[in-house]
Amino acid sequence: MSFGYDRQPTVMIGDTATLTSYVYTEDDLLVPQSDITGVAFTVLAPTDTPESPSIDGEPGDITGDGTGTYTVPGSVTGAPGQYKAVATFTYTENATTKIASRLCSFEVDDPFEYTGLAPSDDAVRLCWTYLEDCFDSEQGGPWLRDMTMAVFDQTKLRALIPQVLLDINNQMPFTTYSADSFPYGGDGEALFAQGLLVASIRHLMRAYTEQPDIVSSPVAFMDRKRYQQAWKAQYDVELPAWQHNLNRWKLQQYDLSSSAMLIGNKAGRYLGGPLRSRNMGRFGGY
Repeated sequence: MSFGYDRQPTVMIGDTATLTSYVYTEDDLLVPQSDITGVAFTVLAPTDTPESPSIDGEPGDITGDGTGTYTVPGSVTGAPGQYKAVATFTYTENATTKIASRLCSFEVDDPFEYTGLAPSDDAVRLCWTYLEDCFDSEQGGPWLRDMTMAVFDQTKLRALIPQVLLDINNQMPFTTYSADSFPYGGDGEALFAQGLLVASIRHLMRAYTEQPDIVSSPVAFMDRKRYQQAWKAQYDVELPAWQHNLNRWKLQQYDLSSSAMLIGNKAGRYLGGPLRSRNMGRFGGY
């Protein structure tokens, strides 16, 4: 049966991409290889129109029960972005010919697309340092980077910056910082990185919400259903620290280094200001 995801590769511009798709019977079993008569792949590049896909119904290979594969040539993966791909299986089930289409989209990245010149880069790299030692994925880092069509890396962290700015700007006193105008100097960089870490953990918790609960399966596999709870435990540690540090950092925005008025004693409001502030003792005595 399907465990809820079909892993697809993330490739660089000009690389080939090997797509793998699966088809199941009504009983959630892989269709026997002998019952599959063919599989065809269609790939729509980001620059294509739906009427003119780069690959239109090209035959793929049947490599096992319910499994079809196709290698997208490097001449097609020339633009970064999501490539929408569909595998269409033709097979026989219960003496009936059936056609089933399965999505197998993938991402193409440009390794030189981002120049790394944004003011927030140092804070992003510091946040990534906190996350990159989570080493359950094949390449290191959160397991999510293996399972999502988009790579979970520093580029994904930059997409979470608006959430961090929302938290910062709405903490009293209100501010209007942007990613470029935020004061990263001094403690600002560490504060921003901590906020980005909290937003990233929230993102990871959301991503692990639909972990499947495999029941009565004879196949051994890594149980990752508890990942959401594991990240929640880490979130409960980081969130109070983020809120505490943000509160203290925002207090500096009030600029209380010099007082605007001289506060006197409890002389009362019936005497003039100079007497109250300079000459009167407690309870109005001289």
